[in-house]
Amino acid sequence: MTIDEAIKVLEDIQRFVKPGDPPEEHTAIGLGTEALKRVILYRKGMYIGLGNKLRGETEEQPCQQGGEKR
Repeated sequence: MTIDEAIKVLEDIQRFVKPGDPPEEHTAIGLGTEALKRVILYRKGMYIGLGNKLRGETEEQPCQQGGEKR
């Protein structure tokens, strides 16, 4: 599968996520799509600010008991 094909699949899936579904589903699909689009730009040699947050990305929060990050 190419990255362009993966983007199309994610965009198709996003259309079927219902408004009542958890908002995290919309955000996760959008983040994946945006990340893949940045990969395409990066491979074309464009400066895209890989250190910049993706649209919808939030800061990682450490777990209260020292476990995995959320």
